[in-house]
Parts: sequence; C-alpha cells; structure tokens
Amino acid sequence: MVSNTRLLIRVPASTSNLGPGFDCVGLALSLYNDFTVRPLTDGPNRIEGRGTCVGLNGDGNFFFKTMERVAKRAGGLELPAVEVVIDGNVPLGSGLGSSATACVAGALAANYYLGSPLAIESLVEVLIEAEGHPDNVTPALLGGLTVTAIDADGPLVHVYEPAPSWRYVVIVPDYSLSTKKMRTLLPSKVTLQDAVYNIGRVPLVLDSLIGGDAQMLRRALGDRLHEDARASQIKRYRRMKRAALEAGAATVFVSGSGPTVAAVCHEDRANSVLDAMMQETIGASFTVQGFILEADMQGTKFAEME
Repeated sequence: MVSNTRLLIRVPASTSNLGPGFDCVGLALSLYNDFTVRPLTDGPNRIEGRGTCVGLNGDGNFFFKTMERVAKRAGGLELPAVEVVIDGNVPLGSGLGSSATACVAGALAANYYLGSPLAIESLVEVLIEAEGHPDNVTPALLGGLTVTAIDADGPLVHVYEPAPSWRYVVIVPDYSLSTKKMRTLLPSKVTLQDAVYNIGRVPLVLDSLIGGDAQMLRRALGDRLHEDARASQIKRYRRMKRAALEAGAATVFVSGSGPTVAAVCHEDRANSVLDAMMQETIGASFTVQGFILEADMQGTKFAEME
C-alpha cells in the first residue's frame, strides 16, 4: 500500500441523456472539480469543499462511499483514512455530474492507495454501481461522448469524439433539483411507439455530433421518455429554449435531471446563444450562471504529488 503520496485528481463535468439517450449517453465538458487527496496516519476521514463545493461534509459523500466500494470489490482490503480538499467549479445538484466527479475521484484514490488491485473495467463497474446509472461516470472517467449499455457480463462502453466546432452553452440556475426526486416524475412504463421513437434517434444524435451536422441534430434530438417531465420543473425552460434556437443553436435539452439547460451550437453562434438565453432570465425569481464549454476528450487526469 502506498502511504505518503498526495494525489491531484481533476475530473470533468458531464452532461447526460442528450435527449433520447436516457441513462446511456453522456458527454464530458470543459468544467472541472479538482480533488487533492492525502493519506492520514489515523482517522477519521476529513473533507473540505471550496468554490462550488463549500459546505460539503463526509456524511454520505459520494467520494468516501465509492472508496469503500472499491475496497470491498478488491476483497475487503483496508483503506487508509484520507483528507480530501475539493476545489469545485461544477455546480452542485445542477445536472452537470457533480456527484459523478466525486465518485470517479474516490474510486481512483482508493485504487491507488490499495496498490491498484482493480483494472479499469472493474472500476467502471464500481462507478456505475455507486452512481446508479452510467451516463455521467463514464464520460467523467474516460472523456468524450460515451454510450454505455449493461448486460450480465458487465458494462459495454464506447467513446466517440464529437466535432471540435461544437460549443455547449449551459445555463445553470441557482436552485437545485434532486435527481432522486426528478426520477419519481418519470413514467414507470412507456408505449412501444415512444420507445421506438427514442431508439431511432440515439444513433442519429451520435452521428450528427460526430459529423458536426446541425440540421440533423436539430431534427434528431427529441425525446418522449423524460424531457417533458423534467422541463416542467425548470423555470423559464421554454423561453430559454426558444431564444437559443432563434439565436442559432442546433438544439436545446435538459442536462441530466436539470435544472441546467444546455444548447448545442457551432463556435460562431455561441456568444449569441448565450446572450439570448441569459436575456430570458432577466427579472426572474432566480439567478443563473452561463458557460460556453467544449467537449473534454481526456477525461480524468491523475497526478502524484510528493
């Protein structure tokens, strides 16, 4: 077991679902949480949150829970107590994968301090179990545009590279929506017609993102499983969506469970799309942050610090 080395782990934000790809499609974005981890000679674990992570504590934190899952998967090996400082840029509870960043960092830290007993495939399985769904943890770990399916033999993951000309304009309100609560709004059963509607659109969304085809993306990115229910809980969603499309966005969707609203456009339209969406929040009962982001193709970065 490595006992004295500090780690710096940088994990990207992610947007998930991208319309029809419910619980299976995700994209890593150029917004990051940095985790500085060092082992302690004795417990308990300690955590400090800065930036967007101010106020985090160790109780129920995804970082420590995922560390424990890795140790259990590795045969019950004993973990050292650690101190983790999170310099956060990913807003909490926003639909941009903040919990996934903690899961990924916790898994990699645990695997390192235990002597790397788990291969990447096993770590992906642990991460999906910890998060409950794969669409944020896989792009956060691996980078890029990911599609994940799960069968009896474990997860199947493929990473695609979207066209570099795309920009992802995200509007993040100052209120949060619980992923668990938002899932209760979704139907427990869907019609065959609606299932086919989504299935047929997933490969078209992937192809249009990879090829930079704005016309195809605008037509393809539709959903009948979750978007309407979630959009109904996001203040001024329809207004922001309409404004973004009129300003030149190819498409607009709910990022994860919300409340973040994401628009996809080419680089030359990004500022106009951002301004148009921000204008629709003037005078609202909430405030927002706006970001123009790119796809992150590198995924999590991991460095040892003596």
